[in-house]
Formats: sequence, structure tokens, C-alpha cells
Amino acid sequence: MISIQSSPVAACLRRIRSVGVRVYFSSIKPVNSCSLPEEEGVVVFASIHRNGAVDGPVLEGLLPVPLLIAGKNLAKAPLLGLLLGDCITIYRHPASVAEQRQNIRELKRAADAAIAGRQLIMFPEGTSSLGPGLQPIRRGVEYLVRWIRKKERARPVHIIPVGLHYGRGFEFRSRVEVVFGPAITLSEESRPPGQLTRQLARAMARVAVIFSDRESQRRAELFADMVCALYPDQSHRFTCLAYRDGRLPTDLRRRFDRLVQGRPRHGRPPVVTRTPFFDLIRLALISPVVLAAFIVNLLPVLGAWLVAGKMADDDNVITLWRLLAGPPLLALQLLGYLILACGLSPGGGLLFFVLYGGISLSGIRLYDRWRRLWHGWMGMFSPDRKRLIRLQEEVGQWLMAAAKQHR
Repeated sequence: MISIQSSPVAACLRRIRSVGVRVYFSSIKPVNSCSLPEEEGVVVFASIHRNGAVDGPVLEGLLPVPLLIAGKNLAKAPLLGLLLGDCITIYRHPASVAEQRQNIRELKRAADAAIAGRQLIMFPEGTSSLGPGLQPIRRGVEYLVRWIRKKERARPVHIIPVGLHYGRGFEFRSRVEVVFGPAITLSEESRPPGQLTRQLARAMARVAVIFSDRESQRRAELFADMVCALYPDQSHRFTCLAYRDGRLPTDLRRRFDRLVQGRPRHGRPPVVTRTPFFDLIRLALISPVVLAAFIVNLLPVLGAWLVAGKMADDDNVITLWRLLAGPPLLALQLLGYLILACGLSPGGGLLFFVLYGGISLSGIRLYDRWRRLWHGWMGMFSPDRKRLIRLQEEVGQWLMAAAKQHR
């Protein structure tokens, strides 16, 4: 039986993971509150899988007693094991009878944990993608529920679909939006094989941001990138859905599509600064702090960037490789700084680390603002500058009209 409480070591590692993802991402924001049915029961969160093994730490920071169910191939690697924590591990593609039996044993452990009060987090797709749609939903949740129902018949099982949306999941300081869907509540009655999996697939599709193809996704995300660069408080997820569902004026959408024709999805947002003089002053004030933060953290920043560029075979694991490479390099750098500080007086060493921490935290906090200002200024040199400015004005008018409709 798994205890509802994590061990002190596991709780400490979970806190470290939470700090790590909150430093890497600019915000992790629930779009809505997670509302459980009034009837007490066993809770399982079934999340869409977007950004590799990072999805788990992003979600567990929002729950009081989470327990991840992850692929055994991920947990075998030492650094990935630290990232995933005290998780339940299963084979995604069991290749033998022994591996199938191991999966059954692990699902039984997960059932015990859920009955004891742990909030299980599963990724029914089995693999992640930042592409336009969901991967096929596997039957792992259905098997898990079967084991829970065998041991716990007094309480229902609540399966809560979770949507994860990354503004630019392949970038440092991206924003994350989390959507909790209505719970699927299962009580005593049995269901035909496959029915729950199909119901879960429909529920997960409702909390996901799905496009018909990669080209539609590219245009929608570039439009959301532009809106969020101009208006940082706007929801990237909402803007993607507005573009997808045809809520933009037809002429505005048509002119935007022409403007971003051939522009890569990973490229910078198509924006032009609206206040060039004042933005130039802001850039001049912010840039030294951001540059100083980069210089004093050159080893982890540059090392993580190089490792991700070398090892990531798709954009859904760029963040993962950066988080795997960055912290060990940061620890190595801090060790070097500690040796350096030992050569100073006690007061000098303390002052060194205070300055280092202040510069690093300030640079992280200002980086997203600096990037928006920089993108806007780079737009000043675009051959489409005049068309972009007119388009931005109409985007502002569309946003004001949309806000009035929601009042």
C-alpha cells in the first residue's frame, strides 16, 4: 500500500522540480478551477501530453498530493528520474509477457495509491507532441479503473480530463495554461471494453486546442504570438481558439494569412513597436540587466542551449533537454563561484552571492519583457512594417469588441 504522504526526500525533490519549472516558464496558470463532484471518490487526472516529460512537473505543482504515472523508459535515466520524482512506471509498449506482468503490478500499485488518496496523473496518449492534434488514446486509464473498482466499490472514480497549452513550448519563459474539464464519474455499473477510452478521448479533445493540420496550427499560433506580444495579459489559448473557430473578421484574417505566408512557426512574432522612442529607452534600461544575467550564468544557459540543439529531435523535447542539462551545469557553476568566494573575505563572499542572485533573478523576471521589446524593434526594419502597423490597429479593435461581448 502506498502512503498518501510522500517521503521527505520525494517531497523535497518535488519542491525543487516545482521551482525549476516555474523559473523556466514565465507562468503556469489554471484557466479554470478544478471542480470535483460533490460525491467523495477516487481521483485520476488524465492529461493531454504536449511537452515531453516536463508536463508531469508542470501539473504536479498544481495538486496537493500528486503521483505521476510515467513511461519506464523515461524513469530509467538518472536525471529524468529526478525530474519525474516518486512516480509509477509502466512500459509504453510491452514487448514480452514479463513486461505485461510488470505493467499489471504497477497499475495495481497505482490503484492502491489512488484509493489511499493520492491524485494520479496519467497521460493516456502515451507520447507527447506539440503538433496539431491528439495522439491515439490508449486504454491505460480503463485498465487502471478496472483495478480500482475491484478494490474500492463504495466510492466512485472521478476521471478529470486536463488540457495543457504552451504559448511557445519550445522557448525559455513560455507561458502555460491549464484547463480542467468536467469529471467523468464511474460508479458500480460495468462498461463494455473500450467505451471508457472513447468517452475519455472525446473529453480530452474538448480541453485540448486541436487543429485540422499543421498549417492551420502555424497560422493560429503566429496570430496568438502577435496578440500576446502586443497585449501580454491576453490568453494565448483563447486567441488560438478564436482564430481556429473563425471569430476574427474575415478581412483581418485574410490579410494576416497573407502577411505570415512562409513565416516559420518558430520564428519571432510579426509585430512592430507602437511607441518606438519610449521602447528604445526601455530596451536601453533593461538590456544591461538581461545581458549581465546571461553573462553570470553563461555555463548553464549556453550549455543547455547547445545540448538541446544537439539532442532534441523534435520541438516537444527542447524544454526537456534544457532542464536536464541546465541544473547540473548550474550546480557546477555555483561550485566554481563558491571556490571563488572562499578566496574573498566573508563579507566580500556574501556580497558576491547577493549580487549574483539579484542579477540572475532580475534578468529572469525582465527577460520576457525584453524579448517583446526586442521583437517590436526588429519589426521596425521589416519590409511589411506599414502593413503590420495597420494590422495591429485592427487587432486592437477586434480585441476591444471581443471584450465587450464577454461583459
